[in-house]
Amino acid sequence: MYFKKGDKLKDVTQGQTRWMIAGVYPDPTVIYMRLIDRHPDIAEPMERTAVGVCCNFYQQTVDRWGVIDWRRQFETACIAASGNFAGFPEPLDFFRIENNDRNVPEDLRRSEPVLVYTYSKHTAVDPIPAWKFKTAPQLTSGLRRFVYDLAYALKGIHERKLILRQVPLQGLRYLPAYRRHIIGEFLSMTHEGESQFNPGIQFLVLNRTYCAPECFDARGRLTPATDVYALAVTVLEYLGVSMQRVGDRIDVDVELSRLPEFKQKALPDPVRRFLKLALQTDPTRRPRDMGEVMGLISGRPARRPDRHRKHDKKPGPRKQHRRRERI
Repeated sequence: MYFKKGDKLKDVTQGQTRWMIAGVYPDPTVIYMRLIDRHPDIAEPMERTAVGVCCNFYQQTVDRWGVIDWRRQFETACIAASGNFAGFPEPLDFFRIENNDRNVPEDLRRSEPVLVYTYSKHTAVDPIPAWKFKTAPQLTSGLRRFVYDLAYALKGIHERKLILRQVPLQGLRYLPAYRRHIIGEFLSMTHEGESQFNPGIQFLVLNRTYCAPECFDARGRLTPATDVYALAVTVLEYLGVSMQRVGDRIDVDVELSRLPEFKQKALPDPVRRFLKLALQTDPTRRPRDMGEVMGLISGRPARRPDRHRKHDKKPGPRKQHRRRERI
């Protein structure tokens, strides 16, 4: 798609032109737009701004199957956004516009979905500065609140059998009024089940480095453990570690050694244990779900994987209880 400042996005289904483009910020696979709401109920000088996002095919060498796959993944994310999950911003608008990209094959150049959601530049989530948490208990409580917010949102996504392959820090927002973090950008999403990775089709993701190893295995199975990996990478980034993965393995001790000396001393042991377990290459060795993640952060012991458990003993005879007589 090709956009420029001052253009109006026309809804091809209803013929409305509610949103006007105030800025365009293209990424390799998606386009972000700063939009101004021109709804009749909003009179000047009142101004309401939002962010719109759609797939980016402009000046891309994408084949027909790539176009189909990107569009399918993006529509899946839009459908998930309309579910109003905890921690997801409710979208302002969802409509379709006419495709003006000449690189897209003629038979696939049809209407493209656009998602519009609220956004404030004052709520961006940045790595923790050294001066913000002056004591270890403050750092511990801040990390727990960060993990709880994201885990609660991901837990709601699992109910729809959806998996987030990555949760980049720049895609998060912080709501000062509610004192919690939300997921603002959630394009790297897929259905739970067998991986559909094809080396010839590029994934609709912001950065492949943040994805779990099984996302790029044709025989891999995407489970909630994939989200656990993505959440652990986000926690590292929130601590201020610029992740440098070698292949599919992350050495947590080496990554944490890049932290300032204060953070290394103040970092609680449960967080270290969570990172070491969540960033395992084998998804069966990670925490199984977000409930177990929150237990690790709070200091409770993790459950052992099924393959390490002993066979359950056969239940014995049921103990009979006498009913108490009423007086």
